[in-house]
Amino acid sequence: MKRYFNTSGPNKPEKHYTLKRKNYIEKGISLIKDVKYFTIWAPRQTGKSTYFRLLAYELKKIGFKPVFFSVEGFITFSIKNTLYELNICAAEQLGIEFNIESLEEFSQFFRKNTKDKFVLIIDEIEQFNHVYCYRSL
Repeated sequence: MKRYFNTSGPNKPEKHYTLKRKNYIEKGISLIKDVKYFTIWAPRQTGKSTYFRLLAYELKKIGFKPVFFSVEGFITFSIKNTLYELNICAAEQLGIEFNIESLEEFSQFFRKNTKDKFVLIIDEIEQFNHVYCYRSL
């Protein structure tokens, strides 16, 4: 298959020219193995989503269970609707039913399942609905 430069939508290495960023992938894996979270801030269209998709792919190969979850466009979503979408992503990507409907259930699920090595990758977090996040302030 002939590759080409991607100008919109998710970058697919099998179809598009892709910088693999091996050193950054290794750094991400190292942080995750050390049970650390991290963020990436960079201008639009610089490869952040592609990086996280590649990271998820590599994590799967070494026994982690990554869920790549984008909240792009979730500005009007409630917490319950957001968790519903997370449940769908987990089912599609891992074949696992989270069945999480509240933030309490979200916290309990991940506390109970630490040995399963779940990694939640949230893309476009700045677009998440701020009203729900800061309601209690």
